[in-house]
Amino acid sequence: MDDFSPRRAPVEYWFWRFRPGDLSFLVDFIVRQDRDAEVRVSVWVRGEGRVARVTDGGASAAESGIAIGKSVFERRGSHGAVDDIRWDLAWDAGSRLVDPSPPLLGRLHALDLEILIRPDARFRGSVTVGEETFTIDDVAGAITHYWGRRLPDRWWWISASEFEGAPGMRLEAIVLRSSVWGRGRLPVDLGYLWVTDGTQADMTVWPVTGILRSRVLGTGIQIDSLSARGRRHRVRASAPETSFNDLGEGIRQTLLGDLVCDGSRAVAGTVGLESRHSG
Repeated sequence: MDDFSPRRAPVEYWFWRFRPGDLSFLVDFIVRQDRDAEVRVSVWVRGEGRVARVTDGGASAAESGIAIGKSVFERRGSHGAVDDIRWDLAWDAGSRLVDPSPPLLGRLHALDLEILIRPDARFRGSVTVGEETFTIDDVAGAITHYWGRRLPDRWWWISASEFEGAPGMRLEAIVLRSSVWGRGRLPVDLGYLWVTDGTQADMTVWPVTGILRSRVLGTGIQIDSLSARGRRHRVRASAPETSFNDLGEGIRQTLLGDLVCDGSRAVAGTVGLESRHSG
C-alpha cells in the first residue's frame, strides 16, 4: 500500500502546506469513523489568518487518495473548494519519504497515530481566496498522511521548507504524548526530529534511536535532540500569538512561524507550528 492510499483507520488525515509570497496555505482532508468527513482550510493572506471548513456525509476512494464531496486529494495533486476558497493544484511529491514510526510499534499499530511525510514536495497551479487568485509556480512544501486510533491529547508540530541561504534544507518534527493500544492509562512521550541540509538527512526518534527534550517557550518550543550516532540538534520555533488559527478540539496552528536549527534560520514567517492541549 502506498503512502497516499486510505488506511481505513478510525482517524485519518491527509494534508499539505506551502507558502507562495503573500499566501500561506494548508488543507486537511479528514475522515473519522464517528462523524462526517471534512475538508478544512487554514489560510493566511498577507498575515491575516482564518479557517474554513465543509463537511460531507461520506468519503470515497480516489486514485491513490480520497474524495470528500467535490474536493479530491490524490497522488498527482488536488482540487476543491471550501466557502470562497478554491484550489487546483498539481504536485511532484518527491522521492523522499520520511517514516518515523518505530518498526516494532508500527507493525503492531500500538500508538495513537502513524505518520508518513513527503518533505520535498513541489507545487504548481492556482489558489483563489475571495476575489484574489495566487499563481503557484514550483513552490516548495510538504505533504503528510497520518492515521490511527485517535488524536493524541498533546502535541507540538513543526514544519519548515525555506531556509536562508540553504535552498535544500528541510525540517519536520513532532513531540507528543500517545496512549498505547488506545488506553489512556498507559501514556508515553514520543517524538521525532528529521532535518536535512539538502545532501544528508538525519532523524532522531525518541525513545528508539535517540533522545529528544522539549521545552515550551511562550507561543513556541525548543527541541534538543541527541541521536544514537552522537549527532545533536537544537531547534527553536515561535510565532506571534495573533498569527495562530483556532482549528477546534484544542488545536492551534500557524504557518507564520520563525525557526532556527543549529544556527540556520528559516525564512521569516514561513514555518508551520501547531499545538494541541486537550484533556
